[in-house]
Amino acid sequence: MKYAIKPHETTYKSTLFRSRLEARWAAFFDLAGWEWTYEPVEVDGWLPDFMVKFPCSHSECRGYHVLLVEIKPYYSIDQFNGHPCTRYYFG
Repeated sequence: MKYAIKPHETTYKSTLFRSRLEARWAAFFDLAGWEWTYEPVEVDGWLPDFMVKFPCSHSECRGYHVLLVEIKPYYSIDQFNGHPCTRYYFG
């Protein structure tokens, strides 16, 4: 897919991100106190931008949740239709 916005490689905390948008999300995860890993693992041809681990205090949880996160310059969730990230449910 082509985007109107050109990505600009950006370094944040010694990690080279493909775009400023990804680096900004990494900074947000840090501000929230969440652990993150950039481009952690390939899942059937999809390379998520982040794996994020954040705390949870619900008794039925193991103390945290893990999410695979895809960062795109989208304005609507509908723009993700057909993207590989929509094929996976990690429950």
